[in-house]
Amino acid sequence: TKGAITSDPLVVSGSVIIANHRGKIFRFDPNGTLLWQQNVVYPIVGGIAADNLSVYVPAENMKVYKLHLSDGSIIAERQVRGQSFRQTHPVLSNGRLWVTSCPAPMVGSEYILDDVLDDGNNLSEEEANIRLWLQGNDNNGQWSYASQDWQNIFALDAQTLESSFLIGAGPVDGVAS
Repeated sequence: TKGAITSDPLVVSGSVIIANHRGKIFRFDPNGTLLWQQNVVYPIVGGIAADNLSVYVPAENMKVYKLHLSDGSIIAERQVRGQSFRQTHPVLSNGRLWVTSCPAPMVGSEYILDDVLDDGNNLSEEEANIRLWLQGNDNNGQWSYASQDWQNIFALDAQTLESSFLIGAGPVDGVAS
């Protein structure tokens, strides 16, 4: 492929899909004959997913691409947040593409949600507060570091790649004592 490969090869419909760090995606038949090649320009360092009609490829421009399995043409693309898809693996399930990215790092980020969680009286309120925080709501200065940039788990409609809903999961990093 004339580029480094760190994503696992994917076998679908009797063929093999491979993506490389040069942003190229290849589909080969079982004999190794190239069926098609697509270039999304940006490195592909994490996993890819597919069904019998489409291939889903997260690239390092933080876009998720949906390609036609038959010819590799781009059907849709969706910008998401995060810093990388390194060592992440998209999953297709029930009409959704579940994608994770590496969030913006911050040393000690396991503590940054403490003030958000402290304002909830029960699990339902805590989850609602996390979603507000992930939308950039700082609760009138009460919640430090509120930002959409912490979003790192996405449920995308497999057909359109539109976001299905906001997943209330905050960052985790480090080891608490």
